[in-house]
Amino acid sequence: MLNQIAAIMLDATKDIVPNWVKSVPLPNATVGLKCETFPWKW
Repeated sequence: MLNQIAAIMLDATKDIVPNWVKSVPLPNATVGLKCETFPWKW
C-alpha cells in the first residue's frame, strides 16, 4: 500500500522535480535509477 501511494505522489510531481522512479511493474515493487550518496565528512 505504501509503495502504491509513493508511486502516485512521485508520478504526480515528476514534471516539477525529477525523481528516481523508472517504472512500477508490480504494486509492491519499484524500479529506479541507482543513486550515489553524498560524501560525508566530519
